Amino acid sequence: MYRRAKFCLLPALPGLLALAFMISAPVVRPYLVVSSERAVALWPLREGVAFSLSYIHSVNRAPVREDYLYRNGKIFLAGLTVQDFGAGTPFLSGEGRWEYGGGEMKLAGLEREMPPVIYLHAWPGNGYRLLVGGKAFALDSLDRESRLWEIRTYPRLPVRLLAEYLRRGANVHYLAGRGCSR
Repeated sequence: MYRRAKFCLLPALPGLLALAFMISAPVVRPYLVVSSERAVALWPLREGVAFSLSYIHSVNRAPVREDYLYRNGKIFLAGLTVQDFGAGTPFLSGEGRWEYGGGEMKLAGLEREMPPVIYLHAWPGNGYRLLVGGKAFALDSLDRESRLWEIRTYPRLPVRLLAEYLRRGANVHYLAGRGCSR
């Protein structure tokens, strides 16, 4: 009898974990969500919050930092910092202004609205890091196997997404109190 009852609770475990998570997390605020096939990380957002993505450029092997801003439920590319301009750098002619100094080139004053989902092909040697609220999170520390990542925002806690990741046994990281406040 004891074994049967224990076995019956196993399918409900992801739902119970999602319920516990929802009770402890603010539901009615926007979230920045970074996900791969095997992991998802969430940060609660506030209007006007800035975050960055840094990596080593795959062609010229120089550091790149893309600065983003969350505004009106959307993600905007606000700036770019590079040490060496290379192929694939997200720059459009006539957009923003270039500033030079300290061995870096900064493209400032951007207001480029990004698509609802930003797709990343993150290779291990490129050191992709998300910088949120002054703290850096290496994508490969969340999931060492996946190479395809998505960055998006949700207007409120994505309960169905979390339940699906928990059902699959994926890693779920709720990073409240670790940034994303102004």
